[in-house]
Amino acid sequence: MLPSRSVLNALGLDVRGLPLDAFFRAGCVLYAAAYLAWTIAVARGRRRVSAWGPLALALVVWALTTFPLQRPYGLQAPASDRLRHLWWAATAAAGNPPWESGWLGQRTLEPAWSALVSLLALRDPARVIAVYPFLPVLGLAATAAALLWAFRARPLRAVLVASFVLLASTQALDHLEPFRMFWARHFLLKPNHALGLAMVPLLVGVLARPLTVRRGAAAALLLGTLGWVFVVDWALFCASLAGFAALAAVHPRRPRQGNGVLRLAAVAGASALVVAPFVVYLSQHFPNAVSLAAGADPGAPARSPWGDARPAAHSLVFLATFDLGPHFPLALVGAWAAWRRGRRFDLLWLGALAAAYAAWSATAVLYMTARARAADEVYWFLAFAVAVHAGIGAHAIAVRLSAVARREGRAWPARRVAAAGLLAWLPFTIGWWWDPPRTDPHFTAALEPVPPEMQALAAWVRARTSGQDLLAAAPRSAAWLPALAGRRVVRVPTDDLAGFDPATVPAPGVRVLVADAPGAAEPPGVVEEFRAGSLTAYRLGR
Repeated sequence: MLPSRSVLNALGLDVRGLPLDAFFRAGCVLYAAAYLAWTIAVARGRRRVSAWGPLALALVVWALTTFPLQRPYGLQAPASDRLRHLWWAATAAAGNPPWESGWLGQRTLEPAWSALVSLLALRDPARVIAVYPFLPVLGLAATAAALLWAFRARPLRAVLVASFVLLASTQALDHLEPFRMFWARHFLLKPNHALGLAMVPLLVGVLARPLTVRRGAAAALLLGTLGWVFVVDWALFCASLAGFAALAAVHPRRPRQGNGVLRLAAVAGASALVVAPFVVYLSQHFPNAVSLAAGADPGAPARSPWGDARPAAHSLVFLATFDLGPHFPLALVGAWAAWRRGRRFDLLWLGALAAAYAAWSATAVLYMTARARAADEVYWFLAFAVAVHAGIGAHAIAVRLSAVARREGRAWPARRVAAAGLLAWLPFTIGWWWDPPRTDPHFTAALEPVPPEMQALAAWVRARTSGQDLLAAAPRSAAWLPALAGRRVVRVPTDDLAGFDPATVPAPGVRVLVADAPGAAEPPGVVEEFRAGSLTAYRLGR
């Protein structure tokens, strides 16, 4: 019998027949009411509520998005980023090394993430798919906490920066753009990368203070950890340090900066030693990730070996400026305000913004030669840096308007000006305008449950094999079994296993064969058989 849980959402509730239009309309009303209550708290100076309000509102959006789904957001077969991430984590949870991808002979791009998720799933591969819908909470909470800590010296500025990053960094038509929505693709689809960006404010906060030996060592270790969490963000932050050094060198207050360029270089160099083993690992197993070789596919000459191709219908300059949204002019104000203050903290953030635009410019050049790598991740780093400076700019405007009002004899504290601005910005926040049923294919794909026969097959496999056992499976089941059962799979190109000999596999013997053809011939040595839908699994004797 197929499992009845196949129609349940992440909370174990039956969501069949949920009217999505009415559900999201009610959710929009709930979000707007919570947003209004938060702006009132900002106006009244309720610091704790003000500070954590953006996170609470972002979690409302996450909950509304996740509740109707019958599988993790973005989980699609036979291939998707979310499916691959599940392969990695479930295989590690079954007791395999975290660098095993789930397919024999392949490796994972992010072994640290596989290890973390396997621990959160209590080393049980069956729990991985249940844990995954809640991982965006980890990314959102880490980002909010890091921003609030980094900007803690100016609480109102911290609130505004967090609100722009968590709520207003994505705009209504972003689903039509080549990289789609920053909020959904970053927090919902790739919480592992969200953890990487969450480390950027921590690093800025640490490096903004005088670099003693102990603090420098801690910064190097933190930066090296970022490299293992997400190596692209590590490279971009190292470029941010170079940007900071250049800005500090030309800033009028340079003699008072004490920028410690040599110490920063030592921090970056020490972090490179921490990251070096991972870079070597990538160069061995994913050479296209670390090289700048040009694409060689005659059918797609403009596509790089990593799969990046220039979005021909879009201006790369416009994508990196006004297409980011109405907060882009605020980011320009924030960049100018940071430059005028000229403190180490401000110039570090300006260095991140400069590095993001330099990396995007380099991507534009690499696009033309079919050599671009991770263009979407460069763009997300840019979107993050712009959102941070939009919050800085909004704070500068609120403080200036408050000062003008005070000179006019009116009591308009900056927090009330900021609250009024936040209320006016409500239509530009994600909880107000986002309509995932109509604009997000990752959402609509997750409205369907994982195929029940795959769930039943995975449960049978887990019960009758150990985590280190090897399976041979037809293409459809080979896509699902590493994610659902946590077992390594040899992919057989035919559905009926015709001509497949387990003895030819260059690894310890295959324990289970899975065919996807009702009339498949039974292989020799079978001790148990299991059927679910069109799938037939054979357990082989030792």
